[in-house]
Amino acid sequence: METQMTTCRHTFFPCDVPQYERCSICGTYHSLGALDPKEIYDKDYWSEKWGHGTIQDQNYNVEKHLENGVSKNEFVISLIWDRDRTAALEIACSPGSLLKRLHELDYLGVNGIEVDPAYEKEILEMAHYSNIGLEFGYFPEVTKGHEPGRNSLVLGLDIFEHAHDPEAFLAECHRLLKPNGQLLLMMPMVEISGRRNLPDRFFHPIEHVYIHSQDHILRLLLDHGFTAIKFDRWTAGHETVTARKL
Repeated sequence: METQMTTCRHTFFPCDVPQYERCSICGTYHSLGALDPKEIYDKDYWSEKWGHGTIQDQNYNVEKHLENGVSKNEFVISLIWDRDRTAALEIACSPGSLLKRLHELDYLGVNGIEVDPAYEKEILEMAHYSNIGLEFGYFPEVTKGHEPGRNSLVLGLDIFEHAHDPEAFLAECHRLLKPNGQLLLMMPMVEISGRRNLPDRFFHPIEHVYIHSQDHILRLLLDHGFTAIKFDRWTAGHETVTARKL
């Protein structure tokens, strides 16, 4: 029996957010000014050139900065329910400190993906673990040679909004996960009714291709073979979703 697709195919119209259009059906925002990833994600990404600060600044943001009394990495760890601990893969793994925390959870394998090898030294230093597997390239293309079902956990923090092809991104996450494996994503997310108090800085058209609505994320995950979907939030603009591969 053919499965009926439920993912919104979008009807975009002009909106009041500069350089964005908005779907009248699901509320997702789409950038009209997104650059090709190869123009952005290079050795200068963690620098003042793009207004991101250094990779050391980023490490402070995920390890030391607190929201509601908890750091970003601590919050993410609290959402991991995977007990298999076969292997964990972090997409866009800079600065590397979450890889260290995953290793401390006794995963048999901990692997990270980053675009530019210029950050390999810094990532390994912050991971504090010489056997971390690092691979450099653009997801999902970079993992096409990986065997399916090799991971019990796949994470992507503040990366899904950058994806020009969200469906290909989720399809590859599903392929890389073993049955009952956990997907954990963090991203800025809106509700159909409005911005959900999302700060304007998250509408960053050069990099943030889609600001998805919660409804659209739910439908995407269901259509790509995920279940047990749960939404949460570290702070505004850092909403999370966890799901289990069927």
